[in-house]
Amino acid sequence: MVLKACRSYVYRIAGITALVALLLAGSVSGKTWTVDDSGSADFMKIQDAINNASSRDTILVYSGTYYENVFVNKQLILRGIDNGGGQPVVDARRNGSAIFLTPLSNGWNELEGFIVRNSTASIFWTNAGIRVSSSNNIIRNNHATNNSIGIYVGYSRNNTLVNNNAVNGSIFPYYAGFGIILISSSNNRLIANNASNNGNGIDLTQSSNNILSSNTVNSNLIYGMILQYSRNNTIYDNNFNNVHNAWANENNYWNIPKQAGTNIIGGPYLGGNHWSDYAGHDTDGDGLGDTLIPYNSSGNITYGGDYLPLINP
Repeated sequence: MVLKACRSYVYRIAGITALVALLLAGSVSGKTWTVDDSGSADFMKIQDAINNASSRDTILVYSGTYYENVFVNKQLILRGIDNGGGQPVVDARRNGSAIFLTPLSNGWNELEGFIVRNSTASIFWTNAGIRVSSSNNIIRNNHATNNSIGIYVGYSRNNTLVNNNAVNGSIFPYYAGFGIILISSSNNRLIANNASNNGNGIDLTQSSNNILSSNTVNSNLIYGMILQYSRNNTIYDNNFNNVHNAWANENNYWNIPKQAGTNIIGGPYLGGNHWSDYAGHDTDGDGLGDTLIPYNSSGNITYGGDYLPLINP
């Protein structure tokens, strides 16, 4: 148990270091372009601005509804700006993804401040409100709603997803909507996201060495979190309240060593996760469940489990 906890802690520190590097890397940019569907900016369409921009330029998109499929094919800072009409909306009109960070972008993009909606389901599970197929990107403060998949990260590494909402995933016949999916992706960080009111909240398939912390995963109809053939992921300080909270068939780390710090439900220590169906007790009053056997989410976590589940203060 100590070895597992220590390895989890090392992964967490490495993730924080990489996040700082990403934030610093994103601070250098070139020319700034503006987009407004009212016609009062450089462009009326987001894609036109992308096509005219150079790598590391910044594109500011003002309030409005943009009926587009946005393809990012170069390194850009793409930022939604609320100038009085709310966050800008990218609506895919049930035709592909709303915003796609393509492999041609070579990564290192920043995507922030958009509402993305109405992407459509696809047989290969790739279309999404935000689709990411490049590495080293920062995706933050976006709201994905009414998509087959809110955010899809596929075959990429070192992306950071912070404070995004992936909610109300559309349910199609034979297809359950997903909040966030990682497929064959490693060393990514999912921090303080909300994946709620979907068919499934967060799904990792063949994805390893990722860090998931401080996420809210509630009211999903099937599973809150699924880890399929995914191992060595560190999952801690998340809030799970679903019909079935988690399912996993490989070894992962569901807590870090106990340490002082306000956790996701307001307790005084960081450790494991908060589980709506955990029935254990806290005998010493530290806000962490006292269990000799790791909590395995009603038997659905095949290997290991949470040694330090969070208890409501």
